[in-house]
Amino acid sequence: MTALLTYFPNSLPDEVLYSRISRYHRHCCSPSTRNSVNELFGNPSVRCSIDLQSNLNALSSKLRSLSPQSPTSLLRETLFGYIAAFVPKVNRVESATCLFKGEASGTHARLSIAPGKIAAPFRLRWCPYCNSKSLSEHGEIYWHRTHQLPGVFVCPDHFSVLLNANLPSTFGSHSLVAASRETCEARVTHSESRNRHVDENLESYVWLARRSQDLLDRKFHSWTHDKLQRACAQALDAKGFCRKSGRLLARELLKYSADRLFPFRSYIEDAKNVGWVVDIGRQHRKIFSPMRYLLLEFICKGDRMALSNRRTSKRRSLLRDDASFIDKLKKAAKTESSVRAVAGRLQVDAKTVKAHANRLQIEGPWKLETRALRNGNEKSAILEETRKEWKRFIELGFTCSQIRKSNPALYWRLYRNDRNWMKAHFPRRHQASPKSRVDWPALDDVLSVEILRRSQEIRCLSPPVRVTLAELERRLGKVNWLRPRLGKLPRSDSAVKAVLETTEDFQIRRVWHVKRILRKNDTPLKAWRIRRMAGLNPNISERVLSCISSEA
Repeated sequence: MTALLTYFPNSLPDEVLYSRISRYHRHCCSPSTRNSVNELFGNPSVRCSIDLQSNLNALSSKLRSLSPQSPTSLLRETLFGYIAAFVPKVNRVESATCLFKGEASGTHARLSIAPGKIAAPFRLRWCPYCNSKSLSEHGEIYWHRTHQLPGVFVCPDHFSVLLNANLPSTFGSHSLVAASRETCEARVTHSESRNRHVDENLESYVWLARRSQDLLDRKFHSWTHDKLQRACAQALDAKGFCRKSGRLLARELLKYSADRLFPFRSYIEDAKNVGWVVDIGRQHRKIFSPMRYLLLEFICKGDRMALSNRRTSKRRSLLRDDASFIDKLKKAAKTESSVRAVAGRLQVDAKTVKAHANRLQIEGPWKLETRALRNGNEKSAILEETRKEWKRFIELGFTCSQIRKSNPALYWRLYRNDRNWMKAHFPRRHQASPKSRVDWPALDDVLSVEILRRSQEIRCLSPPVRVTLAELERRLGKVNWLRPRLGKLPRSDSAVKAVLETTEDFQIRRVWHVKRILRKNDTPLKAWRIRRMAGLNPNISERVLSCISSEA
């Protein structure tokens, strides 16, 4: 019979369930946390976590003598509402059921708080103004649910910076630490350094804290992977980050996201590495943390001021079309004494000067590269030589892949300049010679006779070898060949079934073999000696026993 509780602290406004359990441990002056956990859950090994709590059915049954609370109401006092806000219904219901029953293995992975997705709270946080209010209204301070949410660094009610609790060095998964004057002692230097950063971006931090608080008690939406991805894509499309085809403008989205999330870069890792923004807008089959969905909402609520100064793509003016540049180049070529001097005068690179001088054949302090201009006849001649070389490879029996590997320049020259001719003169594909069909009836006749002969050879071996299909295949030189083809070889199949030995037949044959050896050596035929030499186990059939006891 379950022992009921005689006392358990009432839930205070916005109190996390971990705080109620910790206050129970402190009020009862229990000597150890294991005793308190055993009284509450009936199992001293249950872990009391800040974010989620398992074995809620056991705790609910213990509270029947006080103010009854269902497991669902106890689950609402954890961070489950925030963590499962964007989780598909199937995963959410399955995770809640596991937390009720106590089978919590794998729950964190289903709710996307596995390593690398969302970090569970590892430090308790508190607000000085909330603590003062709690002390005056309720007589003691406690841990608030909202303050323990990931990404919440300011109190959404008082706009003050949350401070980390002074936890003992032994704090772990089995620790129960209640809020007190010792754990909630402000560290002035640390709070000042954080105040300076948060005050500059207070509006952004307050917005994130209030949206996170809304997720705690909001009614769950029946999300699926497809609905969630569609909603994210529509939000990004409304901000102009999608093409007409639906594809994301990834580069612009990443740049804008980095600018929008800049206020959170100091404390939120997802604000530093914004590559997840592109993943969340594309087709995906995974769950993202609620923090990322909130940051995506923060990105989409912006006015895209970071993209208002985008560079418009203007056609770059080419120097080869600039008559004034050509005139300056000709004048500088006559007056200057080096290529660098000409480049410095025209404010271009030295290689640019050489390129245009060679193109226009302008003489100056450089050596011109004389390149003969190819007319139509020369191009035709070169193309004809290329075709001849291709045909030469085909005559030698090269395939298209082999030509491409041995002479890639030839392949790509034809592919780019004479593709139609190249396709019309592809090498013929080598057709594999058809395999000769097997005459199964004739093969069956030969194999059936060979199987009988090989079985007799096996029976004549000393020491005896059992006649099995695998042994027959080895003797025939067709290992793993005969078994799958017996359906096409009926006579061979019958021969195999006729010559195969059962375990009992093979044991009897070993007994007669041992008897022959004993008689040859004039050794008495004792039953124990026969069984040992024949390698028989204790459980043998009546036929084998009668063969051992027979005098023949």
